[in-house]
Amino acid sequence: MLNKARETGTNFINNIINWISQLPGKFSNWLNDTISKVVSFASDLGQRASQAGQSMVNNIINAVKKDIKT
Repeated sequence: MLNKARETGTNFINNIINWISQLPGKFSNWLNDTISKVVSFASDLGQRASQAGQSMVNNIINAVKKDIKT
């Protein structure tokens, strides 16, 4: 019974050590993923703003053309 308690305690401590040793890699992966998502969001935002601007200009041009015809 004492051996089982030692084994359980040793396993517990080893699991904690393993978990802590994995934290830097997990944090690095999370940070890289977050940076990638922010860059992608910014890129998409720029493209959407450009599309919105083009659409607005086209709508103004079409409205002016329509007014000229009438």
